[in-house]
Amino acid sequence: MMGFIKNTAKLPVIYGLIGAMAGYLLLHPAAMFIHQYYYNKTLSWEFLRVSFSREHLYMSFYFMALSALAGVLFGIHPQRMSRLLARVKRLSITDDLTGVYNRRYFFQRFKDELERSARYGRQTALLMLDIDYFKHYNDIHGHQMGDSLLKKLARLLSISIRQPDFIARYGGEEFVVVAPETDREKAVKLAEKLRAAIEKHPFLMRESQPDGKITISIGVAVFPEDGQTVDEMVSKADAALYIAKDLGRNKVVSG
Repeated sequence: MMGFIKNTAKLPVIYGLIGAMAGYLLLHPAAMFIHQYYYNKTLSWEFLRVSFSREHLYMSFYFMALSALAGVLFGIHPQRMSRLLARVKRLSITDDLTGVYNRRYFFQRFKDELERSARYGRQTALLMLDIDYFKHYNDIHGHQMGDSLLKKLARLLSISIRQPDFIARYGGEEFVVVAPETDREKAVKLAEKLRAAIEKHPFLMRESQPDGKITISIGVAVFPEDGQTVDEMVSKADAALYIAKDLGRNKVVSG
């Protein structure tokens, strides 16, 4: 916290000191020069001696304070703008409800990952998952409880994935996980890990579900075997997800 305060205060202090020096060495002498020329109609170096004399010291302090204030404000403004822009950017790529990445960012980021994988000859996995019987849960407990379930599930998934992976809300109760540099075997292991983590978690009102617990079904697709483009990969993972549903839910199926 102290480091953050020091970093945010550094720029205004620097600009304030620069402003104070500019006020003392430039603005105050310039004001005295204009004053001399306006009243005496003469030009001489006398204004420099007068500017830094004791009787005009208060004026130099006035210009120093004014310029320092301007410097501080100038130093604060870029920081506030930078934080505001960072906040706007963060909001534009995250899902309002769950806080994970949104669908638009997923398509953009996944496209970049596939291009990188193609360039370096690497595999990338896509996991598409859906909450089993979510409509049943929502109808019984209401939308607020449904939203709470989505948020808790998103947090649990976020802490269960690996560092290079990222998660996004695809829509409704569907989420996607992109796992760079991951082959089919590792992708299925990751999917099973996520499935088990959700199944074991003590979600509120889980006993009201048909299986007595909150579960997810997951479809897995791996680049480049299952698709060369974003649309092909999404289609393959979605098809595998539907097979997992047909097999009784709470399952992982690889395309």
